[in-house]
Amino acid sequence: MRNESRTRRRRLPASRRRQAGFSFVEIVAVVLILGLMFAILMPNLEQLSPKYSLRAGAREIGSMIEEANGRSIGLRRSFAIAYDLDERWAAIVLPPGWGEDGGGFDADDEEGAPTGDQETDFGSREMLAPHYLPLNVDFKSVVLPGDQEQASAGRIYVGFSPYGTDGSHIVHLVNIEDSVVAIEFHAMAGSIHYENAERSFEEFSRPERDFSQFLSQPK
Repeated sequence: MRNESRTRRRRLPASRRRQAGFSFVEIVAVVLILGLMFAILMPNLEQLSPKYSLRAGAREIGSMIEEANGRSIGLRRSFAIAYDLDERWAAIVLPPGWGEDGGGFDADDEEGAPTGDQETDFGSREMLAPHYLPLNVDFKSVVLPGDQEQASAGRIYVGFSPYGTDGSHIVHLVNIEDSVVAIEFHAMAGSIHYENAERSFEEFSRPERDFSQFLSQPK
């Protein structure tokens, strides 16, 4: 009798054994579902908040500037960025003679280094797919050095030098709350700064600041 009672206690029904806890597969499935929901919702949350939308736009423009400048120096060719202030997009402009697939120079371009007007005629050159600003974010202006040339409408091109000497400019973004972010690119230093206010080239001489400081600033 004792042996039979022990056997009954040991052999619990499968349904009762499952109630003791979750299996490893079930836990992994829950984690994957939560991760997928987070990945889907995070971009939408950024769009809902004007502050985060503005910062997302600044990150996008800053990354594009770094890519265009890096390609110019690394490949020794003049890349550029086209800013369409009315249509709210920016795109990297390829060097003249670059293949349509972005993989190199055309076969009939033996030296791969056109010079003169070809290098500055940005409007006739191929460009990569444009990147649009987040919802509720617009271009306020693009400021160029020299005579403080400032554009607030139309399309403007900024060229980058293979020697890292050209391409300095400031991009101002604004959201629906009229908050402004300035993305400043210093060609000689190869650095990008972010400010929560409009900037001019007279204010370029100041200590280095990184993007993490920009993110931590109050709205």
